[in-house]
Amino acid sequence: SEPAARTVRRPGPRYFRPIEPVVGLRNFGRTIRQRVPRGSPDGTLRCRWPSQVATSSGNAIDGRQLLGAFPIGAIPEEIRKLAQNAIAFDPYLAPWVAEASAGISGIDEDAIRNRLAGEIALRFLPDGTYTGGVPALFAPKGIQISPLEARVSDQLHRFSLADGADPSPVAVTAWAQPWLPTWLEWEIELDLTDRLKGWRLGAVDLEGAPSVGTTQKRIISGRSQLDTGATKAMANAIAGWIELEDARDLSGEGEADEGTERLLEDIAGHLDGIDIASATLGGILDTLLGLPHSPDGLLRERVGDEIRKIRPVDLPVLLYSGRLRLVRARLIDAFGRVLDLDPKKAAYPAREAPPEGQAGMLLRPRLSRPSRWYFRFADPGDPAATPRPATLDQAHPELMVNPVSGYLLPDLIDEALEFFDTSGDPLGQLMQDPISGGVAWEIAPGREGPSDAGPLFALAPEQLPMGRIGAAMVEVDAKVREGRPIGLDEENLLAAFLRAIDTTLWSVDTFATLGTPHIAGLVGRPMAVVRATLQLQVDDDLDELDLDDQEMRAAREGKYRELKDRGFSVRLGELTRDDDGLYGFFVNDDYTRFHLVDKLVQDQAFVSGRFRGHFGQLGKTPKVPETKPINHPFIVAEDELVLYPDQVLRLTMLMHPAGRVHLTSGVLPRKSLQLLRDWIEPGLARIAPSARIGPVLIDADKVRLPKVAAFGKDQIWTRRDTPFTWRDDPILAATQTALLPDPPAQVEEGYIRITPTEPPEEESS
Repeated sequence: SEPAARTVRRPGPRYFRPIEPVVGLRNFGRTIRQRVPRGSPDGTLRCRWPSQVATSSGNAIDGRQLLGAFPIGAIPEEIRKLAQNAIAFDPYLAPWVAEASAGISGIDEDAIRNRLAGEIALRFLPDGTYTGGVPALFAPKGIQISPLEARVSDQLHRFSLADGADPSPVAVTAWAQPWLPTWLEWEIELDLTDRLKGWRLGAVDLEGAPSVGTTQKRIISGRSQLDTGATKAMANAIAGWIELEDARDLSGEGEADEGTERLLEDIAGHLDGIDIASATLGGILDTLLGLPHSPDGLLRERVGDEIRKIRPVDLPVLLYSGRLRLVRARLIDAFGRVLDLDPKKAAYPAREAPPEGQAGMLLRPRLSRPSRWYFRFADPGDPAATPRPATLDQAHPELMVNPVSGYLLPDLIDEALEFFDTSGDPLGQLMQDPISGGVAWEIAPGREGPSDAGPLFALAPEQLPMGRIGAAMVEVDAKVREGRPIGLDEENLLAAFLRAIDTTLWSVDTFATLGTPHIAGLVGRPMAVVRATLQLQVDDDLDELDLDDQEMRAAREGKYRELKDRGFSVRLGELTRDDDGLYGFFVNDDYTRFHLVDKLVQDQAFVSGRFRGHFGQLGKTPKVPETKPINHPFIVAEDELVLYPDQVLRLTMLMHPAGRVHLTSGVLPRKSLQLLRDWIEPGLARIAPSARIGPVLIDADKVRLPKVAAFGKDQIWTRRDTPFTWRDDPILAATQTALLPDPPAQVEEGYIRITPTEPPEEESS
């Protein structure tokens, strides 16, 4: 058959919706049906052989005589023994068993009744719950016994006259008072505002409290089913951590000793029997969105087999924050019995404590409709307001959209910044002018073009961000200097930029995933110049609801338009994560302002550069360099951006090629992006730094110079032979012998370069 093509639609980023508050209840008399019974102190299930099934207790009680012959002879002997065991030791049949056994054995009925009561007390609690051999005084309801208590129980069982082993609690279903609270009816009071004033972006979430008066107060009620999800989640979290800890112990990277692990295991086992349940206060978001809601869920109208769209009953609250207070609550069991709870005894999380003098808990700003940060890599050559997203196509690499515009290679020793395109070919470098001390641009050695070519000379569309960065840095530096040279105590733009990059680099684990297979990594850390777009998208429900009433539809659309006036703070990059490789970024093609990842970088920047910091005198450099604040208008310490819904922000990010970029907003979960290896591998493999040398004496017929040790053996000497062309000659390693050649030597100034060997092309079959 002929090959066929099909289009596979890639899913977009996920939408997120805030979870509703969760209420936990403790010590309310949870039934055994709401938790898995533990058959023994170590949590294993006890199983008996047929010979271990007890049918009698001494000479007084004999289940074989109490239970008559079965009418069907095909019943196995094991089944008959189980039936005889149930008759002889059933606590609810004790009066009849004592009377019948006295008539059969001739022993006093009171003595048999006392013996039978003792056997029952060893196995059952006062409320009739079978414990599997744990006496009542050591097994209060809901409390797991300790190994010591289990051993005492075993000693008491020595006085039992039963001729077999006791069954597991799983094998016995004894009647007990049925108290099963399965539902929580609740009523809460909300003081809400739809503004963000008073909140600030913290490390992960929004911190603070609303500083404006509440716009509305609401009373919402509902009914929620109780479950054991809270204890199960905690127990599973502990079990997962212990499993990871065991794996870390094998590699010698454990975080806790064996005693701590055993303590955590005991806590996880205790959670299995603890009397705690939880319920989610479902329906709050639907009510805030103005949808009809009942204790059983959304109200939907059915006409025949068709379920109609929901007709809203009120205008939506799309952004909310404020305070929540529990007003009333009660439990309802399966038999309709009610237990009222005291709302004043409700304990709220300390982290969510409201301002002093207010009761309840804080509600941090959240969007009630599904929302997402549309944070995507983009095409650096697309000039549109919303450039097309980056793609990967391994079958047809020519159709791939690479978000990498090029690479920057900082050189802290010479205080220079080399520029390379996406394929790793050099474009030029920014360096300090030897006379004025300002920032000067120089075309890359070996690249065709005049010697005075600027950063934007002969660039492809995808390379334009690289040129604009270089041109902006030269322009801003000249504007700040106002034509005067840099003073001894001053710092030019390039030095300030390199110090900011070096300080941020201290928080990045550069060898985590990239390694050191590339030549550029020997003299510096290449930075990828990456294009991306950022947008806050809020999914509306205008097409999901019954909005035939045009007035109602217009009012609901107005609420979504009002939301676009709310500005949400966003932070790119995270110094506290060593896998975050963002060094800084430019916003909306404004390359005159370089935004730092954190304000701390500006205030606590390390001293670095030629003869400073770690490049100072050998033996006198500190382990951690001294700090000196960065004071240059090109470096912007505004580490937070303000975005409005549906606003598209174009970003040009400088990042470690193998690192991640984390986005933190508080109002939505943290998000991260990472470059694909197919985008960065070809360029990083070709990047070859150059070292400026000169003036030097060169033989007329050959080039003999000391080679750069980090560059390998194949090095070339590149210099200008005309204002528009370059000349390359191989370098012969200089020796210790002093030679004076007969032909006159030449004084030249140029670059020592290395060009990586091109990978061999694969032969096609």
